[in-house]
Amino acid sequence: MSLLVLASAVRAKAAAKKAKRKAKAERIAAKRTFTTAAGESLTLPPRWTLKTLKAKLQAELNAAIRERDGRVCISSGKAPLHDAEWQAGHLFAVGPFPSVRFHPLNIHSQSSRDNCHLGGNHAAYSAAFIARYGLATFEALAEVARTPRQWTVGELYELLTILRREGLGGYQQRYFDLTGWPVEREKHD
Repeated sequence: MSLLVLASAVRAKAAAKKAKRKAKAERIAAKRTFTTAAGESLTLPPRWTLKTLKAKLQAELNAAIRERDGRVCISSGKAPLHDAEWQAGHLFAVGPFPSVRFHPLNIHSQSSRDNCHLGGNHAAYSAAFIARYGLATFEALAEVARTPRQWTVGELYELLTILRREGLGGYQQRYFDLTGWPVEREKHD
């Protein structure tokens, strides 16, 4: 075999390998690009997984909820003394009810005493929720909590982008559109 033929074969193999890598990169990039309901194209940043996306969305949503509700615990009605005691608690816990993890009506300002040390203080939280939104909303939220839901990376990234861009009002509207929230959209007190 001549040296020229050998060099040509090596170049062809390298070109095929390069084309294969390029095709794989394009497939990965296509999976990280989403089109929103409004027709906007969003591209997920590199190295963001579903797990990191959930954590980022939860952290930013909790901060927006605390800002919405102010420094008053929904369970006790008291204001926490220190910023470290000011949290966002879920009416229906994230572990057993992941379908309402990001539901804006399932999350409210709560003191760390009620949220962590009293296990969410569910009885007082439920009573305050029903007083604020009504029994129909509580029952609808309970039904949604019992219904399994798998969030896609595209949906969560769209919600995070809307939360950052439009704030909690835009987030809530898009969340309700995505989930088909059955209750009339109440305004928060």
